[in-house]
Amino acid sequence: MLAMVFLHLFDRLDYANLYQPLLYFKGYPVVFYFAQLSDFCVMGFAFCSGYALIKLYRQYGRMKYIKSRLKSLFWLLVNFWIILFLFTIISIVIGNGKQIPGSVLEFMGNFTTVHVTYNGAWWYLFIYILLVVLSPIIFESFDKMPVTILALCSFFLYVTAYYVRFRMEGHGWLLEKYGTFGMTFFEFIIGYLCYRESWILKLRKWKDKKSPVVCSALGIILVVGMLLFHTLVIRSLFIAPVTGMTIVFLFTLWRKPVWVERMFMILGRHSTNIWLIHMFFYLCIFKNLVFKAKYPLLILAFMFGITIVVSTGINFVLGKLKRFTKGD
Repeated sequence: MLAMVFLHLFDRLDYANLYQPLLYFKGYPVVFYFAQLSDFCVMGFAFCSGYALIKLYRQYGRMKYIKSRLKSLFWLLVNFWIILFLFTIISIVIGNGKQIPGSVLEFMGNFTTVHVTYNGAWWYLFIYILLVVLSPIIFESFDKMPVTILALCSFFLYVTAYYVRFRMEGHGWLLEKYGTFGMTFFEFIIGYLCYRESWILKLRKWKDKKSPVVCSALGIILVVGMLLFHTLVIRSLFIAPVTGMTIVFLFTLWRKPVWVERMFMILGRHSTNIWLIHMFFYLCIFKNLVFKAKYPLLILAFMFGITIVVSTGINFVLGKLKRFTKGD
């Protein structure tokens, strides 16, 4: 989620009228390097989904898993609908009704997540729902499939989906969904395989045999190498599964200070809402609002300040609804 916000705010070179970078390297703002690397954000979401869902599937069993996931999806949609109605009302009040909600048909497309137009970050909702609904079939079908075959087949889907999404022009709804689903599916499968094959456990065992100094140095070298390579050599989303998997592994193996753990816990409680509302404060409705903070770190702090405050209200309403319906 942090990477997603960083990507959306700073993955641009037309920053002259938006914000003032303070550090540069090779002619690019340093913040741009981190924004480029942050394009693994969708991969991170998909990876964690694949990892967490197969873990729950094996813990719960098929029927309990399906029941719990359908309940979870329902409350995710309720959370989304609270946001949808809230920002639709705000848009109408400030005189932006032609854009949001627009027509009834457009509103229904957003309400059902089938065709989202109000907020670019919402495209992942439909894909995530589809992956969760299909996950029992995916897990049962691929449980015995060798890693190499599954990885190659899903990677082929990723390549074709990438071509459809970024190289084809004028594709319709089905091809658009194929592009986003096919790319996300491969990243979901990486997370699934990571749990199935115990990759993180194996990495931890390897790490425990090495010197902490060596591990720290290797981690720093990998991060700096990815920052430079992704910005100066291959500036493409295509390599996000590689950079994303590397970052997820490094983050998991990192022994975090207590204050860092607490910070991520706070962000975690608001992560869904930050994902669903952050674009309203820099791109639509309140266009360029957060850029008034001028400097990257202040912009980032301003964005999280606003979104966490709004998220607190959304979570309050959601909590009331859950208690009212005994949905928690």
